[in-house]
Amino acid sequence: MKNIFVCLFVMIFIAVGCKNNTDKEVGGKEKEGLLEKNINTSSNLKADCYQVIIDLIKSSNLKNPFKDNLKIAIENNNGVNMKLRLFDANDKSESTIGWIVFDAENMRLLDITNDIKNPIKLTFEHKLWNKIIECFFDNDRSYYFEEDDKPLEKENCKTTTREMETTQVCIFENTNIKGIYDRLILNKEINDSEYLSKVFPETNQNIVINEKGIINIEYKIVTSKKLEITMNYEGGVTTLEIIQINNNVKRIITNSAD
Repeated sequence: MKNIFVCLFVMIFIAVGCKNNTDKEVGGKEKEGLLEKNINTSSNLKADCYQVIIDLIKSSNLKNPFKDNLKIAIENNNGVNMKLRLFDANDKSESTIGWIVFDAENMRLLDITNDIKNPIKLTFEHKLWNKIIECFFDNDRSYYFEEDDKPLEKENCKTTTREMETTQVCIFENTNIKGIYDRLILNKEINDSEYLSKVFPETNQNIVINEKGIINIEYKIVTSKKLEITMNYEGGVTTLEIIQINNNVKRIITNSAD
C-alpha cells in the first residue's frame, strides 16, 4: 500500500510539472508572436510613411526625368525640416538624381538639386503633407495645412539664373491676381512672405520693416490688372509682379543680389 501511494505521488508531480512546462512554452510562443507582430507593424508603418513622401513628390511640380520611379533616403531630420536624397528605383548603384528639402517649419517643399542657395519652391498636395507631419514630426499641428479641398491651379513655371539674379516666371490658368496673391501668402511661395500684407494690397504703400535684413517693402498698383511689390534688402532686392492676362495670371519673382 505504501508503494502505491508513492507511485501516485510521483505520477501527480510529473503531470503538474509537464503542465507548467507546457504553459510556459505556450506563453513564450504567444509573447514571441506578439513581439514579431509589433515588429512587422512598425516596419509596415515606416514603409507606408516613406511611400507618402514619394507620393508627395510625385504630386508636386518637380522637374525630374525619374519622377515617376523614385526612391528616397532621409539624410537628415532635425525636427523642423528634412533633407531628402532622391535616386532612381531601377538604379542598383543608387546614384543621386536630386535633393529635396521638406521645410516643415516654413511649410515649404524645396528643390535644391541645382542650387541650394536659390531653391525652387514646389507645389504639392496638402493632404499628403499633413500625413508626413504625422509620421515624421510627431503630428505637430502647427505644421499642418488647413484643408479647403480646393485643387491647385494648373501652372507652368520656369526658373532662370544669370550672374547675381534668379527669375521665376509662372503662368497660372483660370484664376485672377488676388487669388494668386492669396495663394502666395498662404503657401509661403516667396522668401520672407510673413512680412508681406496678409490681405491683397489695393493702394500704393511703402512699409518700413527693418527686420531680417529687410529695409522696406513697396506696393505699387500699376493698373487694375498688374501689381508690383519690391522688397528692399540690405544685400539685394526681391521683386514680385502679378499680371492678369485674360483668364490667366503671370507671376514673376526676381531675386537680385548687390
